[in-house]
Amino acid sequence: MTFICSGGVGALVYNLNKVKKLGGAMYIISSNEYVNYILETLKFNIVFDGFLFTSFENFREQIIEKAE
Repeated sequence: MTFICSGGVGALVYNLNKVKKLGGAMYIISSNEYVNYILETLKFNIVFDGFLFTSFENFREQIIEKAE
């Protein structure tokens, strides 16, 4: 993600609830300081604990490579 607005925040919360009810997981990958600031301000770093990554490289190392 490189940008997020209030509608995007609402969509994230809505879809996170939907995905969790179905037993799934949703990951957020952001390499943008603006998005990271917004997500931290809204405490998404707590809500998405373990599912929020600051780069694709971090996501790949922690999720994809462990699954292989």
